[in-house]
Amino acid sequence: PFAKDKLPEGQKIETAEALVAAAERKGGQALFMMGFVGHAMARYNFQPDGVNDDAWTVPLMVVYWVITNVVAFCMMIVVFATTCIAMQLKDMDPEFAEQGEVLAQRYVPVMWVARNLFVAGIYALLVAAGLMAWGTSQKCGDPLIPEGACYLDVWYVPASCCGVALIIVAAFRSYVRVSSEGLSEAEATEGDPASRPEAIIASLTHVGWSSTLASGFVMYNIATFDTDVIRAANYYATQAMGLTWWGIAFLWANWVAFAGGIAVALCVYTVGDRFSELKTEEDKIRFVRTLRAPALLCSLLQFLSLNAFLVAFGLFGMAKMDPIRVESFVVTVLGFVVIWSELLIIRRKHQEASEVPTTIEAIDLVCWVDQLGRTSFKQRFEKDLAQLQTAAPRSLMFGGFAYNAVSFLFRPESVFAPTYIMGMGACFATALYLTLVNSTIKMYVVQLETPGQREYFCRSLAGTLGRARVASVSHVVFFLGAFVVMGFIKKWTYVAEDGNEPTQIVYAEQYGFLQTVGGLVSLAAVVGIVTRLEKNAGMVRNLSVVPESQFKWKELLSDVDLFADATSFQAGNVFYEVLFSAINTGDEMSTYAYFAFSVVTLVLGVISIVAATQISYWVNELPTQAHKSCFALCSHSYQLVLSRMYSASVFTWLIAVCFSSAVKYENLWYMSLGWSGAAVVGLAVVMGYISAAAAPLEMTDFSKKSQEVVIQWAAQRKKALLSDKVLRPAVEAGDTSTCACCGAREF
Repeated sequence: PFAKDKLPEGQKIETAEALVAAAERKGGQALFMMGFVGHAMARYNFQPDGVNDDAWTVPLMVVYWVITNVVAFCMMIVVFATTCIAMQLKDMDPEFAEQGEVLAQRYVPVMWVARNLFVAGIYALLVAAGLMAWGTSQKCGDPLIPEGACYLDVWYVPASCCGVALIIVAAFRSYVRVSSEGLSEAEATEGDPASRPEAIIASLTHVGWSSTLASGFVMYNIATFDTDVIRAANYYATQAMGLTWWGIAFLWANWVAFAGGIAVALCVYTVGDRFSELKTEEDKIRFVRTLRAPALLCSLLQFLSLNAFLVAFGLFGMAKMDPIRVESFVVTVLGFVVIWSELLIIRRKHQEASEVPTTIEAIDLVCWVDQLGRTSFKQRFEKDLAQLQTAAPRSLMFGGFAYNAVSFLFRPESVFAPTYIMGMGACFATALYLTLVNSTIKMYVVQLETPGQREYFCRSLAGTLGRARVASVSHVVFFLGAFVVMGFIKKWTYVAEDGNEPTQIVYAEQYGFLQTVGGLVSLAAVVGIVTRLEKNAGMVRNLSVVPESQFKWKELLSDVDLFADATSFQAGNVFYEVLFSAINTGDEMSTYAYFAFSVVTLVLGVISIVAATQISYWVNELPTQAHKSCFALCSHSYQLVLSRMYSASVFTWLIAVCFSSAVKYENLWYMSLGWSGAAVVGLAVVMGYISAAAAPLEMTDFSKKSQEVVIQWAAQRKKALLSDKVLRPAVEAGDTSTCACCGAREF
């Protein structure tokens, strides 16, 4: 339809790419905001009965409901519009790039509408959050609650936090807009950090991304403060806790974490949005030079938000549990010491790296010269950053699991509760450690002027990177260790007459073994995968002559990451099912099937995530393209395994849902069975058709090629062992390589 449309002569073909990037950025942010709106609307509690209703309560409840619907209206349109724009422009054939630019020009008015709706939604969101005490509060003056406490008694907490955040966001947007319109003439000098504007913006993006971690996880807590903290008797068959000092501190910590995280995310979004509107490289450089004060503000808000997030986790045991559990507080204190000690180390190393003379190049730091004058180059900068990036994002998912696992511990009096809290707390702290180390290192890297300084910085962080490597595996181990005992601390039924601990122990002994078996199987699989892949990487790295291989290692990484991310979706859903769902005491078969298939789905998801993370780590660890290709060839079987595990997890998830209605809604047992059963049959037919269509195709047998690599490695290893009597005296005599810069030695 656009074949006759032409762009003005000399116009660059860049509008479509910029529009797609802006659409994906706005759509992702709007989708995140919809998560908060969902909690805010689901917990709305409008109860005007004329009792204890002052002149402000009912009107503000109505205002809260109206504004949350306005936010939902704005954000849903933004998500829909940006998704459609990105899909349409990405579907354009590259051969018709010019026509794609014409189409992009026609979408510009739609993006203008989406941008303004998003801005309106931002301010409405913060206003709605400030009114949450009115919108989600239960009735005050309830005689069953100590002193008749309710959320409205502490209305000033959300109102003040969101009010400050609203002022900060509005002032920040005005400052960025004014400063970007009055850019002064300036030239970027060589080595000036501003000469890399995209890197600076990427650094700020990492700050905003890590800040959304805090605000995302505390959404549920700020919406359910009345029911889950003040009226905790809903879950513990004891007197309601009321509004204690621990509860107030917990509320403050959650709201500071939420408001600070939202403010940072929106400020960073403002910077990125304005940066994308600049056309020339000179304007981008000048704009970045105006960001020193805004970047400092974002860093301070991030620091405040994440500290409040840690404090909120530490207060779970005192604010929400009866009897009080201090284990989460102990883990938080230890986490504070470890995390901020590591951040201080990173800061000190950054200061040392910034003092390295700008005349030193990266090659001066990575050039090793042996006694015969032979040189080798071992650069670490890009490799280290890539390895951090493979582990940090997925650790957030397990950190979120652990955070909510402690938040929803409804049997704190159970014998295994301390073990469970310590395990999940260690997982949470380790995941947060890995996330903060990743974002902090990336933030500091872009502030260094020369490649030599960046290389020195990464090399000086060998200890930190080693600990991050351990954390990338240990946080999963902590999670699975706590999951082993989950069946013995889980609340199996919420019926009042069965809520006592002796009855819960009987149900735990009957069904708790499902989580125990699943956790132990996952632990064994994780240990096996980590050991096997490390062995493969060591084998390939020690090859003196790397066999030629055309195996596409980048495609392997893309495939395993795709399957792992897809499987983690099922894992995330079934984790909460296993954590929350109650049993049907009248239908044991359906209960066993429901929980068993849910646990299997979770196990498959955990194994997939660990395998994908380890493959990505070791591919980035190997020095050359040939080594990477060879390792990918030896590990290609994991690609097939992950594909089958994803397919299996879909089926096990759907089979679990088949029994969901029988467990939860006994009279409607046929509902989930009918729909999910139809999905199982449909998937089986489609997958069978695809397999039949692929059967005639000729597939490469990579197993034989990988066996050739193992045989070649064994031959080289045997040759090295036979000549060990010759090599060892030379090594002991000091035949070593020496770093030309720092004088370090290695055999």
